Amino acid sequence: MTSPRRRAYIGMGSNIDSLRNIASGRAALVRQFGPAEFSTLYESPPLNGVGDSYLNLVCALTTTLNWSELGAQLKRIEDKCGRVRGENAGTAVALDLDLLNLIGADPDDQNHALEIDELRHASFVLAPLAELLPDWRHPQTHLTLAELWGEVADSALPLKVVSMTPAAADAVVAQAS
Repeated sequence: MTSPRRRAYIGMGSNIDSLRNIASGRAALVRQFGPAEFSTLYESPPLNGVGDSYLNLVCALTTTLNWSELGAQLKRIEDKCGRVRGENAGTAVALDLDLLNLIGADPDDQNHALEIDELRHASFVLAPLAELLPDWRHPQTHLTLAELWGEVADSALPLKVVSMTPAAADAVVAQAS
C-alpha cells in the first residue's frame, strides 16, 4: 500500500546571509521532494525589533511524509544550512523552515500550525501563504487565507517585495558552493 500524497506548505525565513540561505533552503527542498512552488520573497523587520531584517517566503510541495516525519526532515535541512538552536541561537537565524499546513486528499487528513491570533500578526507568513493557498479556510474563523490577509494587510508588519527569480536563486547557490 502506498502512502497518501499530501500538499505541504512550509514557511521559510532567514536573517543571516539571507539570500544565500534562502536559496540553499529552496535548493535542498527541491532536491529532497522534487518540484515545488514558491511564493513571492518578502523582507520584513524582526517581530521584536531586535536583529537584522528577515527574508521570508512560503514553499508548497507534495510529499508522502506525515506531519512529524516532515517536521524532522525540515529540521535536518535547517541544520545542514547552519541553523543554531538553543541558548546560543540569539536573534540570528540562518534558515528557519516551519511546517504550516499539511493537506491530504481526505478532508480528515489535514494538519496545521496556524493559530489565528499569531497568524494575524505574522504578515511574513500570512501574505505568502495566502498567495499560494488563498481559498483554504482557517478552521477557527472559517475565513479564507485571502480574506484574513485582506483584514490585516493595512495594519500588518510592513513587507517589502524582494525580487529573486529561480535563476537568481540558482546563481546564489552556485556562487556559495
